[in-house]
This record gives sequence, structure tokens and C-alpha cells, in this order.
Amino acid sequence: MDMDPALRLLMFSRQTKYKRHIAELKAKGAYPQAPKRCISGEGYTLLCESLAKGKPAEDGAFAWQLVACV
Repeated sequence: MDMDPALRLLMFSRQTKYKRHIAELKAKGAYPQAPKRCISGEGYTLLCESLAKGKPAEDGAFAWQLVACV
């Protein structure tokens, strides 16, 4: 069954308008963006410092657990 040309045009127009609206929001910086990483810069720095200070000989193999998490 073919779609009515008027309905096809309406759907195409709505889709185009929506894409344009999202592009404008992204250009203004108003569209929410997902963070590029799940951990903050400060958290990553603390994790690296903990990894550098950890020793495999410590109880519970703390350094090995950190490496596994990274």
C-alpha cells in the first residue's frame, strides 16, 4: 500500500525541521551532550596517583585491583 504523497511530504518536512532544530541547538551549545568519559579529570588524576603509589606487596594486592579497574 502506497503512502499518500501529502502525508509523505508532511512527514519529510517534520523530520527535516526536527533535524534542523537539533543542529541549531548543538551549534548554540544548548543541546545536552554526553560526557566523553565517565570519570572527571580530578577523579582520573587521583586514580593515576593512587596507582603510582600502590605496591603489589600491600595486603589485598591493592595495586593489582587498580590496574584491573583501569
